[in-house]
Amino acid sequence: MIKKSLISLALLGASTNIMASAYIGGGVGSVDIDVSGFDDPTGFELMIGKEISSNLSIEASFIDFGESSDGIAPQWRVTGNSLAFGALAKAPINEGFDVFLKVGLHMWDAELTEDGFGLLAEDDGTDIFYGIGAIFNVNNKFSLDARYNSYDMDGDDVTMFSLNAQVAF
Repeated sequence: MIKKSLISLALLGASTNIMASAYIGGGVGSVDIDVSGFDDPTGFELMIGKEISSNLSIEASFIDFGESSDGIAPQWRVTGNSLAFGALAKAPINEGFDVFLKVGLHMWDAELTEDGFGLLAEDDGTDIFYGIGAIFNVNNKFSLDARYNSYDMDGDDVTMFSLNAQVAF
């Protein structure tokens, strides 16, 4: 999965138009998994994107949803990650501030383990995701954003609110 992810990100970077602005970034956020009795973990996101116009960007992301546990010995733990490809439809509010809607597909993996026993179940798939966010452009090369994304995983919802930083090149 990681090897395929790196190859996909490299191809995205190699196939981009030099005229448009590219960016890399990352962030951290709070994850809410749709499983009763489990805590909400902290996750992170790494991204690479390409601004096609002032109103449209494409983006590839790796998301680690963190580790959630039920808190009862022996603890059950849920982990998951995703490789997401999406488009951002942006609406510039002014020179320094944009809002956006994001939609795309993500390939995800999830595992359920028990302390002292190991793997209980695993699943993977490809589903849709969508989100909203706001971007604060500090200058032409650096921006900060806040985003709220919802990821479908075979009918279960995983949401993530994250704060991110991006560097354009």
